[in-house]
Amino acid sequence: MSLIGIAITIQVHAQRSGGFSAPDRNNVNPDSPEFGEDNVVDDTLDVQYYYLDIPEKLEVFQDTFVQYFHEYKPTAIIKDDYFNLGLPGSPTRPVIPALYETTGFQLGLHQFDPYRIDNHSFRFYKLRKALTTVSYTQGQTQEDGVFKARFARNFRDGIQLSIDYNRYNNLGLYNRQVGRNTNLGIGLKYESENGKLNITGTHFSNIYDQNSNGGITTDTLFNVEFYDQRTAIPINLEGADIRDQEKIYQLVAQYKLAGKDSAATGEGIKAEYRFRAENRSYKFADQSSPLDTSYYGELLTDYRGIRHFVENRRIVNDFNLNFNQANGSKNITLGLRNRINRINQEPLQEKLTEWIAHGRLRWTVGDRLGFDTRAEININKDNASYLVNGHLNLDLKKAGKLQGSISINQRPPSLIENGVWLSQTSIWDNDFKSIFTNHLKATYSLDQYHFYVTGGQILGSNMIYFTENTTPTQESSVATLSYLKVYKQFRVGKFYNENKIVLQATGNNQVFRVPRWYTHHSLYFFGPLFKKVLNLKTGFELRINETYEGVTYSPVIGQFRLDDKFDIPLYPSVDFHTSLRVRYFRAFVILENILAPLRDDVYFQTSRYPQNDLTLRIGLSWIFIN
Repeated sequence: MSLIGIAITIQVHAQRSGGFSAPDRNNVNPDSPEFGEDNVVDDTLDVQYYYLDIPEKLEVFQDTFVQYFHEYKPTAIIKDDYFNLGLPGSPTRPVIPALYETTGFQLGLHQFDPYRIDNHSFRFYKLRKALTTVSYTQGQTQEDGVFKARFARNFRDGIQLSIDYNRYNNLGLYNRQVGRNTNLGIGLKYESENGKLNITGTHFSNIYDQNSNGGITTDTLFNVEFYDQRTAIPINLEGADIRDQEKIYQLVAQYKLAGKDSAATGEGIKAEYRFRAENRSYKFADQSSPLDTSYYGELLTDYRGIRHFVENRRIVNDFNLNFNQANGSKNITLGLRNRINRINQEPLQEKLTEWIAHGRLRWTVGDRLGFDTRAEININKDNASYLVNGHLNLDLKKAGKLQGSISINQRPPSLIENGVWLSQTSIWDNDFKSIFTNHLKATYSLDQYHFYVTGGQILGSNMIYFTENTTPTQESSVATLSYLKVYKQFRVGKFYNENKIVLQATGNNQVFRVPRWYTHHSLYFFGPLFKKVLNLKTGFELRINETYEGVTYSPVIGQFRLDDKFDIPLYPSVDFHTSLRVRYFRAFVILENILAPLRDDVYFQTSRYPQNDLTLRIGLSWIFIN
């Protein structure tokens, strides 16, 4: 039996209205609090917002929230815990493995997913005045900073504008440990005076530029005096760079065919058309001389350099009909989607057309029971695949809340799993079978006691993993993963203790290479001071996991692979932070990895890629209303 973690999110700028009010989603949502919802004082702003992929669900914008403002790293503020390569903005992998449920063609590049701006993370606001939020986090050098900004304004004649921008500039302690991420989202929405017509246009840009050092060559030199300077630690790659780029243009038009209310709410029939144009490319290049044959191995086909380029230009047309009851208790959506993929692997170029039939049923029975079921089937010239998932929400009132879900997915291997070309030479050309996964999970919560527990099970057949020599292998036997995630908060006056524990057990250590346990603990003071003029939070956080066999990152193909030479050791990562808020201004100071000067070893989340030593960071945030 496999058990899954609590699908609750730590937030930075805003928080949900409370509880488990919606089914868990695979999409990243960076704005739901996991801890301390009862600690927020009444808001001063009358602002609501919604995400593009769930427009029917309004959230409350909390300008007074300071609880987790110090969590500037995206991998620390989304619903799942992630490991990275030592820098915020670097490639990530989840503590509890993600299945990336989908149908049809995909490139297979997910290492930057937590940072992406797309429908799941882009907001539109309901407000009376223009709203601007700006935040900046500074590390120990000028080249190490995180800048975020959001702007929203509603105009006359039913026009709404929303802008979201993120920039990560990162410079680590080790050679060629440099990254720059740029994420931009722009949205414009029009609603007719009678509410029957909605038109939304959006543009998303996600660009990741990274120097790739391939990790350190040895972890035995840190106690040698000469290597106190981290730039003296030898690295694998001296001249490799990657650029992962995604451009999206999207238009959504909704029209109420029948019914008196608007297209967004009320009884009736709504027609919807979605157009989406995507251009996703990944480029790795290393022209240093001489190239490291021991690192590249069989991937090196030309000693003058190595280059990997893959691109997918995709056009999507989606037609939907939505049937909604007057009281909103039952909603049915039926649709047909066409996707045209133009794939470029240098020199191989292909075209793949997909037809996808999909549907969704949402049904609320009284005020306690709700169902949400989705299904789609994808047919193209190469194969057929399908995805079915269902969510159940049961409100037990004082006895708590219960959520359950099941997902059944059959999908083809990704492009990179099936075939890769390097320097215009075919490295592998596989004929893998379709991958089948079954994911079952359940969550029980007692909000009044701040207690949550979630468990689940993953069963997978024909699963694919990347071996130590960076080649994909398909597992013939069934792979299983069982996991459990428990959260409990304790409180004495203004002092809080929060504990999150993840337990995992796998039947296949190659497909699911994970720690058997991972914990996150917080101890802090939190409350208003000086007649509630200032909100203060200060305390410690501890993250720790067991020692387990290594997993490292291969920038050549953008994948995590097995690494039997470098284990990931047990290391107590302790941070101290102080956050404060005065009206619309917020600030924090954080000391990360404060035990580093007292230890002889180094903190790793991913094999060969050390985390930073003791680091001081500061952060500032403002909210502007005009």
